[in-house]
Amino acid sequence: MSPLNGFLAGILLGFNSVSAAGLEATYRIEIDGRRFEFAVTQGRLAGAHGEPSVTITAGAADLVTARLGAGEAKRKAALRRINFDGDPDAVDAVRAVFSL
Repeated sequence: MSPLNGFLAGILLGFNSVSAAGLEATYRIEIDGRRFEFAVTQGRLAGAHGEPSVTITAGAADLVTARLGAGEAKRKAALRRINFDGDPDAVDAVRAVFSL
């Protein structure tokens, strides 16, 4: 599992544009030592601008398992290993928008 696969399947696959309506934020995802930054603006994904409001640190395998794992117990266990760092309201928002 590569960091890029983890980013695509674990993060972007879960993007919910309806939940993102009105959200304006930049995020940093650190997956297996590789950094990805992007923004959510006007209900869409965009290039990063400014400092991230939330940093998510995870392994690619955990991100993919949290999203696509066989069985709820495996998905929940993988999600517990993913670290969300930032203001609690911003963390709640990113979790809602990306179904994490």
